[in-house]
Amino acid sequence: TFELPPPPGLSGNGWRRWLDTSYASPDDIVPWDEAPLFEGPTYELPPYSLAALLTTDESVEDAVPHSKTL
Repeated sequence: TFELPPPPGLSGNGWRRWLDTSYASPDDIVPWDEAPLFEGPTYELPPYSLAALLTTDESVEDAVPHSKTL
């Protein structure tokens, strides 16, 4: 289990799950602009798995992602 910091200086945009190797394909990685919103202060990750969460400063269409690799 990983404790997530608050998204950097953003209003209303949370962390999005871009990549998580514990999910079956094709849900293990998605285009970053389609990444599902993840809500919660912690992220559960099984052993031998990798996850990358991202957040954006603007609407997804105009966004520049900020990432957090777990």
